[in-house]
Amino acid sequence: MRMDKLTIKSQEALAEAQSLASSRGHSEILPAHLLRALLAQPEGSTAPVLQKLGAPIDVLRSELEKLLENTPKVTGGIQTQIGQATSRVLERGFTEAEALKDEYVSTEHLLLAIAANSDEPAGRMLREVGATRERLLDIVNLSAGANLSARAWGYCNCASWPTVVRAGGRCARSCKSLSSGGGFSLGCCVRVVVCVVAWVVDSMLFS
Repeated sequence: MRMDKLTIKSQEALAEAQSLASSRGHSEILPAHLLRALLAQPEGSTAPVLQKLGAPIDVLRSELEKLLENTPKVTGGIQTQIGQATSRVLERGFTEAEALKDEYVSTEHLLLAIAANSDEPAGRMLREVGATRERLLDIVNLSAGANLSARAWGYCNCASWPTVVRAGGRCARSCKSLSSGGGFSLGCCVRVVVCVVAWVVDSMLFS
């Protein structure tokens, strides 16, 4: 398991989960610690993703707090370790990233991994508020497509299919290389292709 393949946000969440477990006298980092850390991240994606599903964030936080309060405590300065259940979450996170063709394990992948094991308390809590892995994956995929589309629209400065057509016409008429040879500008043609792809993505996701 390569920790350097975790995104900065994922690394921060794992560090916060360790701090949370240690401060409460827990010998292991549990998925509940990790989920609690994910929910608490400033500008993190976990709470917004769950909100898109209509999941009651406050209820989930409250239930997690109850679970952590009832987790056995140890004394004597024992170093907090990553528990087996959390190790499985991390491994599943890598699997989720690979399945989505992502190079790094993001907080979304960790959330999917926690939800995938509904037999474990944190995963069960997600399921009880309607955040199953399947529903979360739909939101993650939709968000990824929307972000890609937004970046593409911003790149080509097109807002609709007619503007794509007009952009293509402008490219054909005015994007010829003026410096030499009279050939088409590769950059301009790439821009039009990106416009077309963006329109197709928008049509598939939001029509």
